[in-house]
Amino acid sequence: MWRLFVVREPQEELSGIRWQDLGFLPAGAAKTTCEAVPLVSQANPHVCLFFSESSQDLAIVETLLRENGGMAVILLGAHKDAESLGHAMRLGIRHFLPLPCPREDLMEALSDVKLLLDLRHKFKSLLGAVGDNLETMPPIIRELFAQGLADWPVLVRNQPLPPRHGDIAQTVMAYVRQNYADESLSLKKLAREVLFMNDGYLGKLFFRETGQKFTNFLLCVRMEGAKSLIENSDVEHLYEVAAQVGLGENP
Repeated sequence: MWRLFVVREPQEELSGIRWQDLGFLPAGAAKTTCEAVPLVSQANPHVCLFFSESSQDLAIVETLLRENGGMAVILLGAHKDAESLGHAMRLGIRHFLPLPCPREDLMEALSDVKLLLDLRHKFKSLLGAVGDNLETMPPIIRELFAQGLADWPVLVRNQPLPPRHGDIAQTVMAYVRQNYADESLSLKKLAREVLFMNDGYLGKLFFRETGQKFTNFLLCVRMEGAKSLIENSDVEHLYEVAAQVGLGENP
């Protein structure tokens, strides 16, 4: 069971959740942000659900993360301006959910965080199993272990993110427009390798904010690119156009 702490829960927001069925053990709660820092340190949780009332709360979240290394944070707040989103993502917060929050979105976020914690635990176990045999491993493996890959979520937090132009949906749209020629581009790849989010949650968020599915948007961008190539280049064959807009392997 992963210990979970809640900061400033609105009335009834979490009612009815069977935490143990989800793999979590309630470790405490703070009614105010003033209480949060000392109580979280005492509880030493693996996950913190933080209900934020303003962008200023991110300073408290940053303190919590600094003093409780390895803790995951799910941030819930009614504000989602570009500055707040950028700050949250720089802190390594994978889930920044709106309020009121659909229960299914919260469940997906919790499931994603549990998966990360489970993977980190398995990797640490692997690191312990390697032990004295590390010197017999190939150089690249030794280098990865030397970098502390057992704490890979920390490394993930430090990975560079693409420029953001407003909220997450706008970030997705900008990234697609810059990388649509990549045949492997998909919602899952973008979520896992670029934004470090749950792909199911990202897909729902994108649809909610744009009114279209990610696959439809990607196809439209590729078709616009193909039209531009046909009109403004010397490409003679359609298969060449398709290859240049990421459709080379698609019928």
